[in-house]
Amino acid sequence: MPSDPGLRLRKWYLDLVTPGGDVLVAYWGDVRFHHARFTYSGLLTSRRGAPPSTRRSIRAAEPPEEAGGLVRYRNPRLSIDGIWKETAPPLRERLFESAEGAVDWECVMPRADAKVKLENGERLEGTGYVERLDTSIAPWKLPIDELRWGRWHGPTETVVWIDWAGPLPLTRVFFDGEREERAAVRDDAVTLPSAGAVVRFSGREPLREGTLGSTLLSRLPLLLRALPAWTHGIVERKWRGRGSLCRAGEKASEGWALYERVTFRKGNR
Repeated sequence: MPSDPGLRLRKWYLDLVTPGGDVLVAYWGDVRFHHARFTYSGLLTSRRGAPPSTRRSIRAAEPPEEAGGLVRYRNPRLSIDGIWKETAPPLRERLFESAEGAVDWECVMPRADAKVKLENGERLEGTGYVERLDTSIAPWKLPIDELRWGRWHGPTETVVWIDWAGPLPLTRVFFDGEREERAAVRDDAVTLPSAGAVVRFSGREPLREGTLGSTLLSRLPLLLRALPAWTHGIVERKWRGRGSLCRAGEKASEGWALYERVTFRKGNR
């Protein structure tokens, strides 16, 4: 299959939420753009009642290591050493394919037991999530106007969702590993018709909000100049919130959700 020789991207995303709602999100990416290649990594931490903290690095770092139902991520640049232990089987989807390339998504761990050690010996433990994205098509060539993504962990239940709005809309929702064919995704809820349930979100707190040009790309000036100007204004809004699984209008269980909405400003294409 022909693909865009100008771009290759592999991106890892790992998160952890403690029972009290403290959040850790770690990123690692490998970008090949024409003749350039570089890695980037990031770490977001948020304690309840305190502003989120973000660290980023564009210095070389090893990707997460995957073996035997475990993922270990050690990054001295960000002072993180963490282990995610699988408690739910992986999910895999080819989200998009064209003559330009393809987007392959692997939810390596929809749910995991996670333990992370940070600088000064601080430790966080909770439920976690791990995914890996591989794309051989430039993001600005994807038929997306808006993206909603998230994960919710109840005491025993897990919901994962990806929702693209645009010329070729796509919705993928998984409830305890089973795909929900008629699901719907909104900022405040994810409906699960086959299960006769809905996850409703409340107490939303911002973890990150800003344009791509002011976050990741601000540390990558060469790439910033090479990308189409409109991509600098892509807006990401990421939240932490409580999620209640309801059946027949009654709350069945409750847990933490991490979710986001990304708006692609394409008017200047």
